[in-house]
Amino acid sequence: MPYAITHKNNKYIVFGLLFLLISLSIPSKALTIVAKLKAKQYITFFFGGENFYRFRNVSERDSTIIRHIPIQKLTEFRYSVGFTKDNKITHIRHTMLLSPTDSLVFKREDNELIPINKTPSSIFLDQHIAVGYTAEFDFTKKISASTEFENYLNDLSKKFSRDSIKVDSLYHSKVIGIEEKRNWVTFSKIHLIAKTFKIAEDNSNIKPDQEKYDALFNEAINNIDFQDIDGDLVNEMFSLLCNYWLKQNNKDRKSKPLDFIDFYLNHLDKINRDYIYGKFMRYVRNVPKKNSLEYTNNIERIRQYAGEYDQKLLSAMMVGKAVFFDMDQVNLIDSKNNMTTLKNVFENAKEKYFLIDMWASWCAPCRQQLPFFEKFKKELEGKNIRFLSISTDKDEKDWIKAMKEEGTDAQPFQYRLANTGGISALTRFFEIFTLPRYLVLSKGGKVVNDRFYLPTDTEFKPEILKILTDDR
Repeated sequence: MPYAITHKNNKYIVFGLLFLLISLSIPSKALTIVAKLKAKQYITFFFGGENFYRFRNVSERDSTIIRHIPIQKLTEFRYSVGFTKDNKITHIRHTMLLSPTDSLVFKREDNELIPINKTPSSIFLDQHIAVGYTAEFDFTKKISASTEFENYLNDLSKKFSRDSIKVDSLYHSKVIGIEEKRNWVTFSKIHLIAKTFKIAEDNSNIKPDQEKYDALFNEAINNIDFQDIDGDLVNEMFSLLCNYWLKQNNKDRKSKPLDFIDFYLNHLDKINRDYIYGKFMRYVRNVPKKNSLEYTNNIERIRQYAGEYDQKLLSAMMVGKAVFFDMDQVNLIDSKNNMTTLKNVFENAKEKYFLIDMWASWCAPCRQQLPFFEKFKKELEGKNIRFLSISTDKDEKDWIKAMKEEGTDAQPFQYRLANTGGISALTRFFEIFTLPRYLVLSKGGKVVNDRFYLPTDTEFKPEILKILTDDR
C-alpha cells in the first residue's frame, strides 16, 4: 500500500524538514552557544583580540538566543563585564577553552555568567589556575634588581607547578576529562612562557639567565603544539617568542621590519597558520620603503610560502594589492533598520568602485568633512564609483541624530556597523584606529587606496577621476 500522508505525518515531515534546514545552515565546525536571557539582557564573548559575539535580547520578555560560532580548533574565549558597586568599578571575567564540538547553555544573573549544562568548575579555567584576564595576568611588572628578577621567575615556575597539581586533582575528581586536563595544562604553560618573556622584554635593564631563557624558548617551540589552539594568549606568546628569537639572532625589527619572516618560516610546523596569514598580510600592505631590494626579496619569500601553504594570501598578493576577502563578515544596518553585509552592497551595485567614509557622530573632524563628501557625491553621480558612509557608532540613536543634523538621514547608502561596538572585520583589516578614514575599494574587495584623501584636500576629486580614467 502506498504511503499515505496524514495531517499527523505532515506535522512530522515539516519538523523534519525544519531540522534539516537548520542543520544545513550550521557550519561543519561550529561551537554552539545558547544564551537564556531576561528582557534587555546581553552577554558578550570575546576571542582573538577584538573579535566578539554578542547575544542580545532586545525584547520585553525572556528569550533564548542560539549562535553557531565557526571555529576550527580549540579557542580561548573570555566573558567580561564591568559594573559599578559601592562607587567602584567591578569586573567579572572568565576564561574558557572551547572546541568546535562544544554545545553550551548560559544564563546571566546580575552580572555573572552562569553555565546551565556544565558546572563552572569544568569550564571556567580562571577559577582554578592563574590564566587569562585575572589579577595575576599582569604583563607590566617592573623589576629593579637581578635578584628580584630571578625570584619572580622562580615564583612563576612554582605557580605553574601548583596549577598543574590543581588540574590533575580536578581530573581525578572527575570534574574534567582527560582532554580538558591536557588542554588546561598546556594553556597554563603558555601563560607561564608568555609572562616570562614579557617580563624580560619590559625590563631590558635586567640581564636574565640566558641559558634558562634559551631552554624555555626551546621547550615552547619543540614541546608545545600550537596548531590545535587559538586565542589571545597564544598569539601574545607567538609575538614574544618572535621578538626573543630576533634578539638572539641579532636582528633589529625596527630597522629591518621584515626580519620577523625568518622566525615564522623557520617554525611553520608549530605556529597557527591563520596567525601567520594575519602577520604576513599586514606587512605586505604596510611596510615602508616598498621599492627597496630587501622588501622585494622578502615579499618573494612570502609569495613562495603562500604558494605552498596559503592560497588566500597568494591571491591577495597576485593582484598586486591587498584584497579584503571578509566583506561577508561586515554586518551593516541601513537608515531604515534593514540588515545587510558589505558583500551584498558591493554585489548589488552597478558601479565598479566604492569610496567608503568611515565616521562617527562623536567625531568632530568627521562631521566637518561630511558636507564636502556629500558635495562630491552629487558632482560624481553617474560615474563608475559609489559613495558609502559607514558609521562606527555603538548607539543607533546617536547615529540617527547626527544624520538628521547633517541632513543625510534621507540620503541612500548610509550604514552603521551592526552590533559590534564599532569593531568589525572591516576596522581590523584596515587598522582603523582614528576617524575619519576614507577607503577606495573595487568589486571583489580589491584595495585601491586604504588611506584616501580628505574631501577638503585639493587632491580628493582629481584622484578619484584619475582612478576612473586609468580604468578605461
